[in-house]
Amino acid sequence: HVRPGGFIPGPNKPKNLDSFLCIGMHHVAALQKEGLQIWDADRNLVFRSDLYLLFPTANGPGLV
Repeated sequence: HVRPGGFIPGPNKPKNLDSFLCIGMHHVAALQKEGLQIWDADRNLVFRSDLYLLFPTANGPGLV
């Protein structure tokens, strides 16, 4: 699955891009270190899923 990591609102560039990205990357780092615990209600089982960051990209207008 591909999920957007976040959105930067407004028509202008952010003054400090790291302030938008730091929180999300902190969560990704924690999940990569500890794993994501997922509960399967049908089997009443908790399992660990590993998280990988594969394609950090932006759309064309967002890159400019």
